[in-house]
Amino acid sequence: MGLVNCVEFISLLLRPLLCVATTAASDLSYQVEAVRLSNSTLKQENEGLQEKINILKHQLGYAPQQQQQNLQHQQQELQQRQDPQQQQQQDLQQQRQQQRDLLQQYQQQQDLRQEQQQQQGPHKQQQQQAASASDEEKPACAAAPVEAAHAESNSEAYSPPLEEKKQLSTAKAAGEEPSGGDAA
Repeated sequence: MGLVNCVEFISLLLRPLLCVATTAASDLSYQVEAVRLSNSTLKQENEGLQEKINILKHQLGYAPQQQQQNLQHQQQELQQRQDPQQQQQQDLQQQRQQQRDLLQQYQQQQDLRQEQQQQQGPHKQQQQQAASASDEEKPACAAAPVEAAHAESNSEAYSPPLEEKKQLSTAKAAGEEPSGGDAA
C-alpha cells in the first residue's frame, strides 16, 4: 500500500497545482482573447485614423487646386465680360475710322470739283446751259415709254382670268361652244 498512498499523496499535492495551472491557462486564454480583441479594435481605429489622414491630405492638396481652379474660372468670366466690351470698342474705332475716311474722300472730291470749276471757267457755263436745254426736251421723250407701259397694263386688266382662259381652251379642244358671254 505504500505505493498507492504515495501516489495519492502526490496527486493531492498536485491537485492544487493542477487547479492553479488550469486556472492560469484559462486566464491566459482569456487574456490572449482580450489582446486579440484589443488588437482588432486598435487595428480598426488605426484604419479609421489613416482614412482621416488621407482625407485631410486630400483636402490640403485639393484646397490649393480648388482655389486655383476658382481663380481661373473667375479670370475666364472676367475675360468673357471684357471680350464684348473690347469688341464694341474695336467696332466703334472702325466706324470712326470709316467716317474719317469718308469725310476725307468727300473733301478730296470737293477740292477736285473746285479745281475743275476753276480750270474750266466759261466753258463750264456753256455746257451747263446746253445740259439744261436738253433736260427740258427729255420730258416729252420720256412720256412715250410711260404711256406705252400704261397702255400695256390696261390691256392686261381687260384680259380674262386664267381659269376662264383654261375653260375656253378645254371647250375648244372638246368642240363645245363656250358657255355664257365668255366668248368675246
